[in-house]
Amino acid sequence: MNPWKIPSTATLLLWAVHCAAFETAIAVDTGFDSNPYRISDDIGSESGLFVSTDLELDHIAEVATRGELFIETSGRFIKYDEDAEEGDRFDGKLAFGYVDGTRSSGALGLKRKLELEFGLTDRTYVDRATGLPAVSGTESIDNRYSHRDYAVKGRLDFKPENMETHGSTRFLIRGKFAIKEYVDDYSNLGLTRLDYQAYTIEPGLRHKLSNWANLKVDFPITLRVYEDRRALDLTGAEIVDSDLEYTYFRWDVGVGFKIGESFEIEPSFTGYLRRDNEDGYHDATKYGVKLATEYFPNRDSAFSFSVGYGDRSFDETVPRSNPADEADRARSTIKFNLRYERSFAKKGLLPITLFADASYQDIDNENLLYSYDRSIFRIGFIARP
Repeated sequence: MNPWKIPSTATLLLWAVHCAAFETAIAVDTGFDSNPYRISDDIGSESGLFVSTDLELDHIAEVATRGELFIETSGRFIKYDEDAEEGDRFDGKLAFGYVDGTRSSGALGLKRKLELEFGLTDRTYVDRATGLPAVSGTESIDNRYSHRDYAVKGRLDFKPENMETHGSTRFLIRGKFAIKEYVDDYSNLGLTRLDYQAYTIEPGLRHKLSNWANLKVDFPITLRVYEDRRALDLTGAEIVDSDLEYTYFRWDVGVGFKIGESFEIEPSFTGYLRRDNEDGYHDATKYGVKLATEYFPNRDSAFSFSVGYGDRSFDETVPRSNPADEADRARSTIKFNLRYERSFAKKGLLPITLFADASYQDIDNENLLYSYDRSIFRIGFIARP
């Protein structure tokens, strides 16, 4: 049996006349951002007020194969006041595909998903040294990090039905091919091209340890191939005729605990090993630890809190000397987040969730230009018509 078999053409045609479901979510929030440009404390950052709008629209239709065809669209726009207007940003996504539920196939219970995804990010590149839109010489490069994304993603979940762990263990295999294409090419100004393709395979599992504990394990492996970017030797100089490639070996391991009926806690350990395809100038190790908690005083309210620490390091014997990689240095990160939600859902009224959250991030980079701290406070609502 081919686990990736998708509906036939005739089945797809029935989609137009089958009962369809629509799901919509609209979120609006406003708040204060202490450092939208992520400027170093040594230089001085601009704070700003902002308004953010999120819109999600999902269309789902059942098909004769007991699966579903779906379309998902989302957009997020952040608008800052005039003191920090270069922080404005738009992120949009369109995805469509096919997903089906569990079915028996010999010794396996299968779930399958196949998805095509398109994305767009529009943002202004602000120079960390000046706090102004970036330039190269006299030419503006403020659109350097706006990009388009294309991806094909697949997912296969299965439960071995002949194992003693039946019902408590699910194995996952996820695959992804992605293209990141930057909107403007500044190579004529001598800047490195950033476009790349990435190939990811991600095995994982979900295991029910007990009625109050669940294990999550994921091990993604990614090969990132840059379209036209040189690798560097151990002195930081470009290697002629090279094409830079990264291989990432990542891990994400966590255990979720449910304590009573109203409290959940999940410690997790994440990180990666990065290796380049040449001398190892870009080789890096990163690890992170996080503790996330949720408290539900009643069925309409929720408090959540998380704290995390991360560290990225390089081979200390290799000098980080190339200005094109000035941000790619050893660094440590501390993050806090606190959030409260309150849902209101009465018959005949629009379901609305009010929320308030606060976050703090402290980045300590080997290059002081990229060391900063940032606090964000926001309040808003989510409506699901």
